[in-house]
Amino acid sequence: MSKERQLPRRLLRWSAGTVAIVAVLGGCSGGHSSAGAGGKQDQASSAPSSMGAHPSQPAGRSAQQAAAITQDRLQNALLTGFQRLSPITAPQIGPYSSLPAAQVASGAQETPAGATVKPAKCKATMWAGPDTTQFGKETAAVAAYRKPGDTSPGGVQAWEELVASTGQSQQAVLGTGPTSGCGTVRVSSKGNSLGFAEQRTPSLGSGSRGAVLTPSSPDSRRTSVVTFIGKGYVGVVFMQGPVTRTQLNDFASAAYKNAAEKLG
Repeated sequence: MSKERQLPRRLLRWSAGTVAIVAVLGGCSGGHSSAGAGGKQDQASSAPSSMGAHPSQPAGRSAQQAAAITQDRLQNALLTGFQRLSPITAPQIGPYSSLPAAQVASGAQETPAGATVKPAKCKATMWAGPDTTQFGKETAAVAAYRKPGDTSPGGVQAWEELVASTGQSQQAVLGTGPTSGCGTVRVSSKGNSLGFAEQRTPSLGSGSRGAVLTPSSPDSRRTSVVTFIGKGYVGVVFMQGPVTRTQLNDFASAAYKNAAEKLG
């Protein structure tokens, strides 16, 4: 990736908050990052255990092609602000695998060797964003948001990413769940744990799904994620800090509405 397309240091400082699940659980990441984020435990609203996906097409059916979704259009379709949050940088472009949402998603899907998953049957249904193996090389745009002047470690942070979709299935975006009995899952290893909870989302685009990931480590922050499927693109938003479920859903809805207006 060219120098001008690399995430600037300031954005990396915030995106570094996405802590690898294997690191949280005391394992070796092997290059994969994960769900959760750096900083002290926040006071966000508790994660509901209700099922959260809203697919409106069969899981095996392909998302619409994205030949016309250029990187410039993706950048221009990102929110320029949300309520009291403003971008901390100009929107950035890169392959999906290099951006924060992929770090969160891969960690929820890959647990370290020896980790305990309860209920065990739910390991395959843990999800926190599009599959990095299928979306990793796709063009994506990201913006990070913060309240102007707020540099506190416990302050609200938000991200929006838009990713070009070139025929990946809905399952690649939203995973195989939700599954009955797997509304809440806990992964434990070496004295640390990470809780996963499905979170009901607004019905957005061709399908949407939400999750909340809560690390036990006091050095990690709870992360709430919502993903939605648009026409030729996928959107991912996530927030950390003292935010309510309503604020998260409002952020996701605003991101989808703006992207749909700009991208179709």
